[in-house]
Amino acid sequence: KWAKISIGQFKTPFSLEQNTSCSGLYTVNRSDVVSQLAGPQRDMGVMVSGGHDSLLVKYSVGAFNGAGINTLDNNVNKEVVGRLVFNPLDIISVGGSFRMGKTNPTNDDEDLNDILRFGGEVLFEYQGIRLQSEYIMGQDKLYSDSRVPVYGGCGGIVGYNTKTAGTYTKAGYLAMLSYMTPWNLEPVVKFDSWDPDIDAEDDQVNNLTFGINYFINDYSRVQINYINVQESNPIDNDMLILQLQAKF
Repeated sequence: KWAKISIGQFKTPFSLEQNTSCSGLYTVNRSDVVSQLAGPQRDMGVMVSGGHDSLLVKYSVGAFNGAGINTLDNNVNKEVVGRLVFNPLDIISVGGSFRMGKTNPTNDDEDLNDILRFGGEVLFEYQGIRLQSEYIMGQDKLYSDSRVPVYGGCGGIVGYNTKTAGTYTKAGYLAMLSYMTPWNLEPVVKFDSWDPDIDAEDDQVNNLTFGINYFINDYSRVQINYINVQESNPIDNDMLILQLQAKF
């Protein structure tokens, strides 16, 4: 119960929402701040974990390549990632995560860049009510012009933003409320905010999600999400998402 070793490729122990499986998410999409600051979602490494809900504490800490899913190590350094969660009561848990390491610059002749991530989480569950919140802060210290990865989907890299040398601080948070009714219907509302550079103006994005989950049975459900996207410079890009999910 207190210690086991995992070796291979798996989810890194950072963030409650990241470590919730796709089949267990309460909204179709993960929050922007989780996608961008908890990534890479899956990586190759070795991890020690232990604890259990009944033991009041759970922990995971590991060393990872930092290169992302299905990618071999691309430098001599390793990322250290860890998560610690306390369960003082059956209905509440409080935890924190960290990630520190180095990433490659655009020019391999330059020094490796430093990255640092910290996160806090709170979860309250009682008689079908679930209240979940997270705050994540990240800092990239770039020693030269570098391509900073943009994550999406299931944690893979979907693009890059080119940044000049300097220190960039990023932050965001989420708050979600859901309730499982006796009729297999689960209404959900979530607000998440993402600021990719707190020193820059007009780049913050807020998402307000209204959703309903209908559980057909223990193995399948339908999810409907309406996402009101709020940018500093508004554009017409709200989303309506319908997803049918089946587990085998």
